[in-house]
Amino acid sequence: MQNYFEHFGIPIAYEINIDQLRKLYYQKSREIHPDLNLNEADQEFQTAFTNQAYKTLLNPLSRLKYSIELVSGPILEQMQALPQEFLIQMMELHESIFEAKEMKDSARLEQLIATLGQFESEANNDIAPVIKNFDSGAYNTDIIAQMKFYYFKLKYFLRLRENISNSENEIN
Repeated sequence: MQNYFEHFGIPIAYEINIDQLRKLYYQKSREIHPDLNLNEADQEFQTAFTNQAYKTLLNPLSRLKYSIELVSGPILEQMQALPQEFLIQMMELHESIFEAKEMKDSARLEQLIATLGQFESEANNDIAPVIKNFDSGAYNTDIIAQMKFYYFKLKYFLRLRENISNSENEIN
């Protein structure tokens, strides 16, 4: 069976052209449209597969996880250890968000958003050459390990962004 990248005819990569993916999705959707496809069971499967593939590849976090797992097997969520310094920074940021939320301090939340943006930017800059190697087909253990670390960092960043977003909604 095809993987999601093969399904859309694009190489396995973290950095993909989203506009191209969108065009390929609409093209595939037209190809498998019920009016053009006589085998209804196959059409339902193809529609579900195409939709899931698009949804997975469209989202950066799910695309990263899917890409890594394609080339190295399942990511064991509980087995990944991030550097202590990073975990402490994330814990302190989380506590600061909680405090700003409790104090209904929207200015402090803005500062925390900027701080989180800096952490994200640093992580993106650090991983950029690794992603370039990964996207070119270099799947050695060091690159895979760094990609996994990046995946787990992104999960932290996403949770903090959601926490900030929820906090902003409660304050406003």
